[in-house]
Amino acid sequence: MPLPVVSLPKLGNIAQRPRRNPIYDTEGDNDATAIPARLSFFRNFTAFQAASLSLTKTKGRDHNMDGPGNAMPQGDTMHVYGITVPVSARNANLTTLANVVVSEEIHRIRSARRFTWLLGRTPFITAQLDEFPSGVGVTCIFTTHPDATVFPTVNSKANRSNRYDVTLGGAPVELGATESFQVDFEAQGVTPSPTVELYWSVHFWGTLLRGIRG
Repeated sequence: MPLPVVSLPKLGNIAQRPRRNPIYDTEGDNDATAIPARLSFFRNFTAFQAASLSLTKTKGRDHNMDGPGNAMPQGDTMHVYGITVPVSARNANLTTLANVVVSEEIHRIRSARRFTWLLGRTPFITAQLDEFPSGVGVTCIFTTHPDATVFPTVNSKANRSNRYDVTLGGAPVELGATESFQVDFEAQGVTPSPTVELYWSVHFWGTLLRGIRG
């Protein structure tokens, strides 16, 4: 007697659990090199756009995304309430005399760039990069005094009161599963050259719904 053939259910998303968790990606500027005309985020999660950076793009430290890039992972939905843009020198010691100018350089680079969030190919939010805080304190700390104390660019977690608010009437912006998006930093005709490598991160803060696979 032949055995019955039983169809197995397809593996897939059986539920989404909401969590208060950002999505983020990081790109870098080379030292002693003019900043690029365009620096793109959320496009490539395996390598930095600037290939000659001393670090290799690493999940966790530099991003928390799955997939090749340029879209939300399948099964994930993000409800975005706010945006922060922290910057770090990572490998450089900013307390040395040679690097005391770095805080001033960060200020000049922020002033030279435009931030554009694209949904598909359509610009959704366009503003000066200066409008997007690091997540703590003022947008950035800078000095031209040669003996000034240099403060770290990030010294605590972001808080809800110090983000670029993207809500409308309290409602967040939804990034649906597989939806195409990216962020571009574009230079505004001025291209400073940082003394050290600078690593910029774009954080979308809000509620992440991630699929639970069975």
